[in-house]
Amino acid sequence: MNHQCPIDPSIAGSYDKCVLPSDVIPSDYVIELHVNLNSSEFFGLVIVEIAIVNTTNKIVLNAKDLSISRKSLLIIDSKNNILYDDKKEQISFEFLRDFQTGMKGSLYVYFQANIGDKLIGFYKSTYNTNDGTIRRAFPCWDEPDKKAKFTISLQVRNHLTALSNMNENVNVVKHISLSHEEGWKIVSFATSVTMSTYLVAFVVGEIEFIEAFTKNGNIPVRVYAPIGFIHQGHFALDVGVKTLDFFTEYFGESYPLPKMDMIAIPDFASGAMENWGLVTYRMTLLLFDDQSSTLKTKQQVAYVVGHELAHQWFGNLVTMQWWSDLWLNEGFATWAGWLAADHIFPKWEIWTEFVVDDLQSGLALDSLRSSHPIEVPVRDPSEISQIFDSISYSKGASVIRMLEAYLGPKVFQKGLQNYIQKHLYSNARTDDLWAALDATSGKDVTQMMALWTRKIGVRVALGFTFFLVSGFDGLPSHTLAVDTCGGAASVPVLWRCAAHR
Repeated sequence: MNHQCPIDPSIAGSYDKCVLPSDVIPSDYVIELHVNLNSSEFFGLVIVEIAIVNTTNKIVLNAKDLSISRKSLLIIDSKNNILYDDKKEQISFEFLRDFQTGMKGSLYVYFQANIGDKLIGFYKSTYNTNDGTIRRAFPCWDEPDKKAKFTISLQVRNHLTALSNMNENVNVVKHISLSHEEGWKIVSFATSVTMSTYLVAFVVGEIEFIEAFTKNGNIPVRVYAPIGFIHQGHFALDVGVKTLDFFTEYFGESYPLPKMDMIAIPDFASGAMENWGLVTYRMTLLLFDDQSSTLKTKQQVAYVVGHELAHQWFGNLVTMQWWSDLWLNEGFATWAGWLAADHIFPKWEIWTEFVVDDLQSGLALDSLRSSHPIEVPVRDPSEISQIFDSISYSKGASVIRMLEAYLGPKVFQKGLQNYIQKHLYSNARTDDLWAALDATSGKDVTQMMALWTRKIGVRVALGFTFFLVSGFDGLPSHTLAVDTCGGAASVPVLWRCAAHR
């Protein structure tokens, strides 16, 4: 049915002035950090391989609360000017000459900063981010579609453990920022797969781990925790292994990294964060004590592990084009977290908990005048954190669950697999997902879902009547609904009778 309500064109349109210019594109980062937890400071060097897409004399990237050294230079031109724009959280390198389209070079940026205590950027306990704060850890093109490969080295005290997205690699070449000092060690990691900057992570601390392997034996899964707590990690480790195996089969694509680390963090700002290959969790959402924890806590750990590991495909392997499509990451991971928990623990009947924890939560926020659509324009860095809410997570997951039921689990799964295959290591928008489901199902998913994701509120179904005729095995797949601006929308209707139980 054709809806009558106009769709805000800004949702899929320009992202406005805070987006970085597209004249220069990064492809590879080498990041070297000296981390001193005693003095709460770090300094380092980032070397970025770049390509000039449009002729320019300026290179603009993101940085916040970092002190940039004047010796930072582009190797093909050392006379530059550094400009800061605190509101946009950007720095600009201006050069005396134009760089022509097609040129390539290496941008060296030396920087230093304090290890903070505000639970953002690089802070004590860990560095973690998913909403545009990695620019506090190192200068970068900090936007979801500016994907690149990362090679990281950390210089830390000898007694500390250092982790990052990839496995340790002793053969990585070190540059001039790090040198061997007594009492210190350099830990280097293999070059990552192509990924967004917000997924880069590193952890330094006194931690220990337990380990298991996926069923084919090739992916080590580890749970890390502060010393003295690792005995509470066995349940999450078992769930993590089973969940990786389940999603590998469900999404039709193998987990692409050589390891999966899950670490419990004290004083953690978020509930958890899906850093690729190094997922960080609040301690209470990863650790489980059989002697004192409740079944609800056990279910919560299973769900959160499922949510974060679902991101390794839906969010990390295929990433939203821009923050306006955040729900593609979070709504799907929320739904998939429940899906994995139900697969591993069918006796829990976990979808009944979904109704209370997510469906009702999404409805409550969406009933307010201050609500926003699932797809929402984001034009400023300060707006990103505001949409990490029950609309993006819970309403998004509820809409996905509705759509899966409408299309059927097998068709829906195949559509997701097609979507992932088409956008591997790349970015996508909401309409790209609908297009994959259109093609797989033969239904006009794009048309049906427009009002669900681009308008505030939920559709309220009008009363309807149907007759069950002997031998008749079908009903209309949707009916009319009241929309907030007086139009009509398509609402899937599911039915069940004794013969179909």
